[in-house]
Amino acid sequence: MRWLVPGGALLALALALAIPAPAEQGAKGRWVNISDSLIAKLAGEGIKPGYAGPTAGIAVDPASGDVYLVVNDQGLYRSTDKGTTFARVADGKTVGYWTSDAGLLASKDKGATWAVQGSPVRAFQGPFFGKDESHIVVVGKEGFQETTDAGKTWKLAAPLPADYVADRMTLCAWDASANIFYISRMTKPAFKFVR
Repeated sequence: MRWLVPGGALLALALALAIPAPAEQGAKGRWVNISDSLIAKLAGEGIKPGYAGPTAGIAVDPASGDVYLVVNDQGLYRSTDKGTTFARVADGKTVGYWTSDAGLLASKDKGATWAVQGSPVRAFQGPFFGKDESHIVVVGKEGFQETTDAGKTWKLAAPLPADYVADRMTLCAWDASANIFYISRMTKPAFKFVR
């Protein structure tokens, strides 16, 4: 069998291979994988991350430079050496200054210890802060829940859009100054809710 390739296609392929990609032209530095060594260490201890993959989030403390990494279904890990090594600072599926079925979890010592702040609120995302640390919004299956007393009481601030399922694939935001809630999910349109 003979393959016929038009000459123009060969020239285009040759040019494409000869021209470096734009990212290579202007990029400085390099990406470094910081999670595989932690995941391998956990695997050696018989600890396996959850179904959605090894990691579920990352954040950096702008004051200290500490890196926080969420390992699916295993908890929150902190690195004090820019991501070279990590130590567990909280156990559980939803940890950090986030939410749990028991309520909002807070740490006042950079993740060394955790305590429930306020009353229970079922949520998977947040917190988002308003005018001060007492004005908080979290998101759960019912929608955006709000407190103005640091979690002592919660009320529904914005329901989810019709036919929306809130889970780990849902992204939410809150513009506290304009009082607008935003939500987006894979395969769904993005919405805003103005009150």
